[in-house]
Amino acid sequence: MSSIIKYYAGMCHEAYSGRTFDRRNNDFPNNNSWGYTIKQPIGVCGAIVPWNFPMLMAIFKLAPILASGCTAVLKPAEYTPLSAIRLGEIWTNIKGAPPGVINIVPG
Repeated sequence: MSSIIKYYAGMCHEAYSGRTFDRRNNDFPNNNSWGYTIKQPIGVCGAIVPWNFPMLMAIFKLAPILASGCTAVLKPAEYTPLSAIRLGEIWTNIKGAPPGVINIVPG
């Protein structure tokens, strides 16, 4: 699971934030415009985790959400809520982790 987290943490540096590009092409030669990219979080992401491999599936969903700068609402399966609750406890024990970024909604 740590390799998944390291992979998505590395993807933060691979984003094309601040890249500019020329939008002229052969179809529109008089188009003198430039495009640019901005990396912005889109907000809250909902993640529903199935009962099989609950911790792995939660990491598969939470790692890219956190790497993109968004917050998450994680809804584990009703048969396996304890692993997601434990994952939320681990997050709250990380020094410097902001509260409310990962929200667990069992039920």
